[in-house]
Amino acid sequence: MPLKTTYTEQELPQEKLLEKGSVALTTVELLALILRTGTKKGDVLTLSRNVLRLLEQNKTPSIHELRQIDGVHTTKAAQILALLELSRRLLKPEKNEPLKLCSAKAIYEYIVHDFTNKPCEETKIILVNAKLQPKATLTLSEGSVAEANIDKHKLIRHLINSNAHAFFLLHNHPSGDPTPSLADKETTSNVKQIAQVIGVPLLDHIIIAQDKYFSFYDNEEL
Repeated sequence: MPLKTTYTEQELPQEKLLEKGSVALTTVELLALILRTGTKKGDVLTLSRNVLRLLEQNKTPSIHELRQIDGVHTTKAAQILALLELSRRLLKPEKNEPLKLCSAKAIYEYIVHDFTNKPCEETKIILVNAKLQPKATLTLSEGSVAEANIDKHKLIRHLINSNAHAFFLLHNHPSGDPTPSLADKETTSNVKQIAQVIGVPLLDHIIIAQDKYFSFYDNEEL
């Protein structure tokens, strides 16, 4: 039987994947394979472009926001959100081998996926042992788009009960700009003082901003 040489636009992404592999597909085509069908007004590729346009503006859309796109019903919106969450989880580094958090870059790579697609600021600490191996990652607070106030009582409780050798303080900037604010600097100073009193040193405060980060230690501000 001769091979089929012409395909509809809906068939093209799958045939392209089968012939050339997934790396050959554009982002629009990859999403089209997930969505599968378009609308009466446009094919699945057009629908994919509309969804990606929203995701470029908002990486953490709600089901309601996705359903505002013509052709995206509840099931499709749920599939998109599930895909985003699955991608975040799969991209998180494996922790089978002993890991040492010896630099801001290592810490960023270790924790960045915990902050991926977070619309509001979150503050976390990574507790480490004497070999700088992570013992636990704990969330201190969740705030607004611009601010997350640290629960000092929770911080003190974690440091006292953890038997940790030291810890790192981390929070994200959803804006994508890792530049520390005056409030960030004040928080660093306050947390450092608490750490000194308890006897569990603060080794660094790192601001995560998508694909960038700022280290207070590296910039000699700790």
